[in-house]
Amino acid sequence: MTARGSFVAALLAGVTLTASNASAIGPELSLGVLGGWSKPAASMADYQFEITPRPALGARVRAGLGPADLGVRVWSAPNTQSLGLAGVEDPSTRTTTWDLTSRMRVADVLGQRLSATASAGRLALTYDPARLSIPVGGGPDVVVALAPIHEWVAGAGFAIERGVGEQWSVDLEVEHRWFGLDTARSVAGSLVESRERFGTWDVRVGWNWIHGR
Repeated sequence: MTARGSFVAALLAGVTLTASNASAIGPELSLGVLGGWSKPAASMADYQFEITPRPALGARVRAGLGPADLGVRVWSAPNTQSLGLAGVEDPSTRTTTWDLTSRMRVADVLGQRLSATASAGRLALTYDPARLSIPVGGGPDVVVALAPIHEWVAGAGFAIERGVGEQWSVDLEVEHRWFGLDTARSVAGSLVESRERFGTWDVRVGWNWIHGR
């Protein structure tokens, strides 16, 4: 057999082995609840957002076969934006994302599954209250509406997962996510509008029920 023929045979054998392993593992469906922290990028402090880690909650559904899986995730974290307006309470904000997620197993170490992760989805930034009354001396208050902001978001990171019994697992996921926002700031007395990229570091601990393991 030629070297090229040997290479092709080895490749086919590897594909066959991977397929047989995936078949042996079988499809899995995972339902999980998530808790953890979300830390906004330092650049968000320029727009008076808190940038300390914020508690976050979420949930997800994953379906996998062999070393890879796909899923849907919701993840939500609160924050506060300081407006610096006398007599006006700073609004609370909440960032909620709906993501499509994927994992690819890269190694198994001491019974723990190490995977690379990726996600893409839609982000919603909402305010509470959504309308502010700003007092103006000698006249009626000025009412300002804080409309929700919707943007695309993408992320990448890694996850470590370990089985607990036959149908449960716990995992730790660390992910960095990016999104863009239209911004406006005062520079030398002029209002400058631009499009800027921001991000968050998200740490999630998941408790998962698994069907089909």
